[in-house]
Amino acid sequence: MNKKYYIIAILSILIVLIGVTVAYWIAIVTGEGENITVTVDTLRIVFTDNEEINSENITLGWSKTKTFTVENQSNTSYTYNINLENLINTLVTDSLEYKITSDTGYTMENYKLIDKCDEECTQTLGEKITIGAKEKHTYQIEFRYEDLKYIDQTDDQGKMFKGKLSITASEKIPTLADFFKDKYPEVDERKDFTVVDETAGVHKESGAYTEDIDGDGIGEEVYYWTGNVNGTNYDNWVMFGKNSSNQDLWWRIIRTNEDGGLRLLYHGTGHDVTDAYITTQSYNQEYNNTMYVGYMYGKDGSLLNNRTNQTNSSTIKQTIDKWYQDNLEKNDFDRYISKTAIYCNDRSGDNWGTGAMEYGVYKRLKNHKYHPSYKCGVKTTSGIALNDEPTLYNDATTDGGRESDMFSASDKYEGNGLLTEPIALMTADEIVYAGGLWYTNSLSYYYYNSNNNSAVGENQWWTMSPCCFSNGLPHIFLACGDYNKIGGGLSNDYVSNSKYAVRPVLSLKSCVTLTGTGSPTDPYIPEINETCASSDN
Repeated sequence: MNKKYYIIAILSILIVLIGVTVAYWIAIVTGEGENITVTVDTLRIVFTDNEEINSENITLGWSKTKTFTVENQSNTSYTYNINLENLINTLVTDSLEYKITSDTGYTMENYKLIDKCDEECTQTLGEKITIGAKEKHTYQIEFRYEDLKYIDQTDDQGKMFKGKLSITASEKIPTLADFFKDKYPEVDERKDFTVVDETAGVHKESGAYTEDIDGDGIGEEVYYWTGNVNGTNYDNWVMFGKNSSNQDLWWRIIRTNEDGGLRLLYHGTGHDVTDAYITTQSYNQEYNNTMYVGYMYGKDGSLLNNRTNQTNSSTIKQTIDKWYQDNLEKNDFDRYISKTAIYCNDRSGDNWGTGAMEYGVYKRLKNHKYHPSYKCGVKTTSGIALNDEPTLYNDATTDGGRESDMFSASDKYEGNGLLTEPIALMTADEIVYAGGLWYTNSLSYYYYNSNNNSAVGENQWWTMSPCCFSNGLPHIFLACGDYNKIGGGLSNDYVSNSKYAVRPVLSLKSCVTLTGTGSPTDPYIPEINETCASSDN
């Protein structure tokens, strides 16, 4: 049999996004020619080739590859489908095929047939593809009209093939933050941070006082726990991980993170312990310079110098990192833990180089007057009066950039990616959100064990918030155990004091799920799937 190379009447295959099917996606198409960008809510799809395929260049053995990217600009994971819509394929033979390949997304090993449709239909080419927060998938889709060699393809002459590529939502993957939003739908925003709040509850914060990680100019919504939540609807106990002695590790929930994860405070090897810390030691053994308030730090001199080339780890960071490696990492619990979570070591402040100075956290929190912040850093100017409210940074450039204080294990969001292990400490601002105050008795969950006694005995324990530089010594905020009638309150001391406790803080990934109710007898227990285990968050 002699093969004949017929030209097929293929109307066109256009790389165009059409017909979104989920109500919370709104498609906006911009651009022209071969480069078309489609923004779908916080998903962005860029088609780099919009060339039509027409009857002038289709013969047996023909193929054409289309390239596009799908970029998730949100802080939430999604699943999506790649579709061929408005499809008409009236070819007689099984000769029209496609194959999807990608370095980062969905990949097919073999070619598949394109469905036959006499009237317009939709074929799903790739189904339920997961794209994590801030991830980008780049695709190549090859269409080909295969030469079947020993099969007569004469009947394909004059037949029709057309269609349009589209991306549609399959589902939004709920985050840990979503889990608690659903559990506590009626939470409010606290307005008064000038008094102790020991009333059990969950509240929310957003806007000017939280980090904007999706780039829309608005800080992401955060849910946080306040007061003595033991035995209430707001119990926040988590049992997660094992130490090197194979003992279960316990934690208290602090808040949800802007990246959708969940921040936890270490509570030792049981819910009723009075030693909910890993050791007692100094924050930094060195003590005669401002740079030693840094969780990591650079060199002597100005704030800019302190933040530049931060290759030095504080003494407390070295201890926490080693504990993490010897316990959670060695026992394969690292895969549960967010690498994108930001831990704030807010070193903003005034009067650098004068021998006495006050950091931004001190200005916010000392007099019980100003709003605490999950957003890292304040903008202050030389000579600002103590009682003038500090203003949050509007940019990341002042004195070396506030991003230098935003410690994380990944730079996927605004974090600096400098952490060698994804673990750090609680901040003084987080203590105030949780109900505490400066030098005031504040008996909230971070103070209590399940028996409503101090979880750390009489100890005070380190936060990672700088307080001040006074008498030639840098000071860090502390949270108090059953100490000097200010249990649960904030105090401070110089960094080299070796008697204070270390309570690490880490964050579960947003894609982790929880079982349990959060009580001491039925704690939340994290679970994870393989997709989540391999992601940063």
